[in-house]
Amino acid sequence: MAKILIEINNLLLSEILIKSHSKGVSLDKFIEDIINSTVSETINTLLAEAINRAMKKNIGDEFKLEDLFEPDEWAKLNGNTLGKHFSEEVKKGELSNIFQRTNKKTFPSKYKKLDLPD
Repeated sequence: MAKILIEINNLLLSEILIKSHSKGVSLDKFIEDIINSTVSETINTLLAEAINRAMKKNIGDEFKLEDLFEPDEWAKLNGNTLGKHFSEEVKKGELSNIFQRTNKKTFPSKYKKLDLPD
């Protein structure tokens, strides 16, 4: 596990100490839970946006996940994490008209919008 050094002001520190104590968890665990929650919310928001953009593709279009975002947006993302979640949604059938054309060994994965009946 990685360790990080953060600097926070005394007011914030006292607030999170009080909250972690009231929940009966260590400060480390409390901060970890906040980070995990924030990352999860961010991934879910980005995943929803990727799905929305994929569904707007034309029938027959082939694309990589990266193609769904502007270059400056993509540069700020963790494409591996988002790609894993997007691929899982495709495999589960959550995106009815999207097919993954490439397998895990091919990076990045390519997808295709199909014309399937609802």
